[in-house]
Amino acid sequence: MKNNPDHSGRLWIRLCLQISGLLVISLLSACSPQPPKTQFRAASPEEATWIRRLCEPIAGELAASLLARMTAEIAALGPEAGIEVCKNNAISLTHAIAAKHGANSVITIKRTSHKIRNPFNNPDAAESEALKIFLAPSPPKDYVQAIENGGRVEVRYYKPVLTGAACLICHGPETQIPSGISAKIRELYPDDQAKGFREGEFRGVIRVSAIMPQVP
Repeated sequence: MKNNPDHSGRLWIRLCLQISGLLVISLLSACSPQPPKTQFRAASPEEATWIRRLCEPIAGELAASLLARMTAEIAALGPEAGIEVCKNNAISLTHAIAAKHGANSVITIKRTSHKIRNPFNNPDAAESEALKIFLAPSPPKDYVQAIENGGRVEVRYYKPVLTGAACLICHGPETQIPSGISAKIRELYPDDQAKGFREGEFRGVIRVSAIMPQVP
């Protein structure tokens, strides 16, 4: 069968147009402004000194406030009240302390863990990396991390939280958690992961962040 020169010519033109279209799309994609990429790293000594001085007391205040609230509620209403504190009061208390200290700087506070109970506390990529550091055989007493995004540097201070004896009633091995509390946890947190801890074991972190001042 003889080749039809007109048909071959049309195929060639169509192929050229397709290639040209792909090239135009590639060029437009390359020239379009891309959102700044978020990068995280260990903080510099200067950043670490600044954030520890600012945020270490805040992390301690949150830990002490949560413990005091939990202890008071359990003493007054029984062990199951501790679950309600975590669900209804812990996040609002965290926000209140952040607002109290954030008047003159941008400060955020979050609690997170490698085994979360409340989905609101799910770790982001940078927090997951910090959690790995505390899960190492010889963890540090704290960790400082810098998040770079579009020329702005957010410095994060991580304070580890260990499992206390009083925590085991809600976070200990499944067989040691009273049936009423276990049922309440399943009701409030159907996807709960935060059980099976032992006293003194790493439970998670309190993360306090602030924006590093830019030098003019």
